[in-house]
Amino acid sequence: MEYSTNYMKYLFLWRTCIIGFFGGVFVVLFLGLIHYFNLIELNIFTPWKSLFKHFNLSTKWYIYPIWIIFYGFISIWIALIYYFVGKFRNHWDLGVLFGVIIGVTTYIVLPIVLYDQHFLQDYLLKTHISYFVSFILYGVFIGYSISYEYALIQANTEQ
Repeated sequence: MEYSTNYMKYLFLWRTCIIGFFGGVFVVLFLGLIHYFNLIELNIFTPWKSLFKHFNLSTKWYIYPIWIIFYGFISIWIALIYYFVGKFRNHWDLGVLFGVIIGVTTYIVLPIVLYDQHFLQDYLLKTHISYFVSFILYGVFIGYSISYEYALIQANTEQ
């Protein structure tokens, strides 16, 4: 069965969104799990708690799955950035660089801009290493999965 190139582009875009969503959900669950077992000091849900404290919204158990899903939707946008920038390279090194850039942005730049807080001075070395390693793994997952799907769809359109 032969598909048109427009169909293949939409299929690839849809698969990129799925990869981004599940990558975001898995990295947030992983960071939440290692925070729960006191392996890192940084709670991934703290920004949302401080954001919603003005609305007198109590933090119940059912808020956490909503935040996890929201992180998955944010991750779709990050995967779309990789879709436009690095889908052509089918290797893990661009994914590592992408993960480091995301880690630096979310761990160093955003807390300084939003909260005037420097995480590098506040937490222990194990927190820094765990956070950056998890985002490097996230970048490799996003990068390699999207590049693999792109190569697979390119091979199917050439047949």
